[in-house]
Amino acid sequence: MPRLPTREGVPKDLVYLAMVESGFDPGALSNAGAGGVWQFIKGAARAYGLEVSYWVDNRRDPERAAEAAARYLKDLYVRFGSWPLAFAAYNAGYGAVLKSIARYNTNDFWELVRHEAGLPWETTLYVPKILACAVIGHNLNAFGFDAVAPDPPLAYDVVEVAPGTALERVARAAGVAVEDVQNLNPELIRGRTPPDRGPSLLRVPPGVGEAFARNFHKSATKSDQLEAVVLRFGETLDDLAKARGLSARELRKLNGLGDSRELAGGTTVVVPLGPRPAEDELAAKTREASAPPAEETILVAVPDREFSYEGRERVFYQTKSADTLEDVAAGFEVSIENLLEWNNVDPEAKLQEGMILQLFIAEDFDRNSVALLDPAKLQVVTLGSEEFLALRAAQGGKTRLSYKAKPGDTLAKIARRYGLRPNDLARINRLSYNASLEEGQDVIVYSPSPELPREHAVGHTAPGARRPAGGASDAAHQRARPPSASTKTSAASQAGGKPASKTTSQRSAPKKTATAAPKGGRTKK
Repeated sequence: MPRLPTREGVPKDLVYLAMVESGFDPGALSNAGAGGVWQFIKGAARAYGLEVSYWVDNRRDPERAAEAAARYLKDLYVRFGSWPLAFAAYNAGYGAVLKSIARYNTNDFWELVRHEAGLPWETTLYVPKILACAVIGHNLNAFGFDAVAPDPPLAYDVVEVAPGTALERVARAAGVAVEDVQNLNPELIRGRTPPDRGPSLLRVPPGVGEAFARNFHKSATKSDQLEAVVLRFGETLDDLAKARGLSARELRKLNGLGDSRELAGGTTVVVPLGPRPAEDELAAKTREASAPPAEETILVAVPDREFSYEGRERVFYQTKSADTLEDVAAGFEVSIENLLEWNNVDPEAKLQEGMILQLFIAEDFDRNSVALLDPAKLQVVTLGSEEFLALRAAQGGKTRLSYKAKPGDTLAKIARRYGLRPNDLARINRLSYNASLEEGQDVIVYSPSPELPREHAVGHTAPGARRPAGGASDAAHQRARPPSASTKTSAASQAGGKPASKTTSQRSAPKKTATAAPKGGRTKK
């Protein structure tokens, strides 16, 4: 049973609230995300000084969480002047209790729960449960628990270890089971001390502190020789493993990460100690690790708008599975409004993994803090342009051409002539299957046949060299390449659920040119 700190001046019997909340289980986690013995949600935990991070969850720390809970309950008691109301607010929320008091014009908990919809039913039962547990706890014999003995106070020795030290190594040096060390330090949720700070104080079973001090340095093995690395924004642990020539599975295991979860940029991880590559070299290797295979070129479709910013450079970033607009904007120090302007994305929709976003970063932006795509492996074209449409057709081994309808032509006849399905031809031209064609009407055809019926083709739209799409500065210019089957289309071109793009001849909106500094970004003076 946890102990409440006496310095907060709260009744010791408040510990029975934790009994109702979690059954004194430090690993308890509710469906709402509340965790630890005292079931703090992350926001409240951080507000009361508890760390909740990738490496540490102080909600599971029996002592620190108890101190935070004592302060929280004391604040609620000061506000309401009643322990039943303080308990109710701990369960239902501060605002819910205030609304209930205002609605029924009473500050008596027992009166509030008498009324229909006075307080949530869970809260109505929650407060009596705490009181009942306290009554039983003080009268074990009367309730048939005379054979139950209270747990002794938590006893342990304290030792100091280096950042990123595995609990397994601590147990080995102390001569105890690793489970004993884990049970005394449940807040270390990845099985090692956090690598992103200085030395940590650990609890070990009582009486083994001296043995640990004698054996710790002698217990080191090659696998214990680690260094801390900060993940770049957009970099995955698998990317880092590939860049360093490591096994992705082993690196994930080393950092307590499952096979499917990814980490946010800025998270500190541990890697085996070895020759440390220079920052620029590591950034280049990371780009290679996260980029497509060398034989593939990605076709990136950007909006038909021109951007020109003094002191800024265009770069391209490929989204990861958990990315949000807010994450990307913060990672590149630009505004969400800029991201929406520079790319065809729907602000209400989720970013999909694999989309490629164009961004304009300041000259003094730390490029080594993010994982960027290699511009040499990208072919940037304007979305909806003749070049883009021809390249996209070429990806499937087809040729895009424009056919002028003749008297008697139907979509079905033209489709048969070019080896297409009528439904596909209708979809390409955004027509209904039974649409009538007028003489001379242009019909776009993606012909799979290398030998085209030349008498029907007015001319195909093969791409040629042209200025870079998107009107970026010289540093961002890309030369158009001839289409090849190995060119892939970026998912960004289809983002936001927008309809298929029109060809150049169908567009009427003029191009926009941006010259001012992006909102929320930095312009070097």
